[in-house]
Amino acid sequence: MAYRSDESGRDEIYVRPLPEGAGRWQASVDGGTKPRWSRAGRELYYVQGGTVLMSVSVSTGQGVALGQPQQLFQSGDLRSTNSPPTYDVSPDGQRFVTVSRVTSTERSEPEPPKIRIVGNWYEEFRDREQWKSSVLASEFPPSRVTSYKSECRQ
Repeated sequence: MAYRSDESGRDEIYVRPLPEGAGRWQASVDGGTKPRWSRAGRELYYVQGGTVLMSVSVSTGQGVALGQPQQLFQSGDLRSTNSPPTYDVSPDGQRFVTVSRVTSTERSEPEPPKIRIVGNWYEEFRDREQWKSSVLASEFPPSRVTSYKSECRQ
């Protein structure tokens, strides 16, 4: 389990075994918040200073061994206070997604984004399929198809 605690006087990231087990290990060295595990559980990510995403390798054999924290990237999108992590990592650990706030000056259009709801979509789909069938029938009339079939049988 990874968690944030201020027991040292500032926010740091700690790791401890679950469901039971003795010990805890400090993963961050210069403060940290918002811990998140990689899908494989061999790497721990956290935010340092509100804008820097850090990574620490984790090995769990007999006990827990932590590598040196490495800076991955810096982004203002990581900054948020007292909230869940505003980032996630892809299953392969190679890409990250962050939540980004769009201000009105960054929008190309003055109106907010729209959600389009399509009702009776199946009717439209069915009408398109019927149209395709009629186009195919006009391009390949049954007489041509029949004569083709009869030629193939000979």
